[in-house]
Amino acid sequence: MERNGLSPIKLEDAIRDLADAFKGRKVKFIFVGALAVKAYGHDNRVTYDIDAEVVMENKEDYNLMEKFIEDYMIRKGIPAHLTDNVSRWGMIDIPSGYRDRTKLFKKIKDIEFHLLSPVDLVISKLRAFRDKDIEDSKYLVRKFNISIDEIKKAAEKAIETSPRSLELGNFKRNLNFFFDELRLEIENKVQLDEPEIKL
Repeated sequence: MERNGLSPIKLEDAIRDLADAFKGRKVKFIFVGALAVKAYGHDNRVTYDIDAEVVMENKEDYNLMEKFIEDYMIRKGIPAHLTDNVSRWGMIDIPSGYRDRTKLFKKIKDIEFHLLSPVDLVISKLRAFRDKDIEDSKYLVRKFNISIDEIKKAAEKAIETSPRSLELGNFKRNLNFFFDELRLEIENKVQLDEPEIKL
């Protein structure tokens, strides 16, 4: 399946390409988008880009990010969005301390590939609130049996550090809509054989 001429990207290809591009350096990648959802077991999730935070000790090495992005998009025709602070991608922050809660997924020499924690990834997805982000969030809630209360607490932490803007109101409305969706699924028993969602 392709979208606008782009080919879907595989998780293992993204890891290999990043490891090759940053070989010989000590780097920590934190996958934050659909690749993180795939790494958490959602095999059917399709994505067309790489979204990741890059943590490096040597600040000069950050110049490699721009080179990788340019080369990757030209060579592979795949967009890569790399940053040193993924929390600032939107007007709503990811809950503070998210870097300490990441899960190590793979290590290749001095290069580590981490995933946002499931709850932080849900908050990240609900910031964007596209249909696919809502479905990703539902998948994570079921897979890790995340309660609405856990999401509320994480959202409160995110709101505390986010800049004051109209987006805060939108984010709160999105959260309430999402919680209503979860409750409706429980009432209608549409979760079938998947783990029950806690309230």
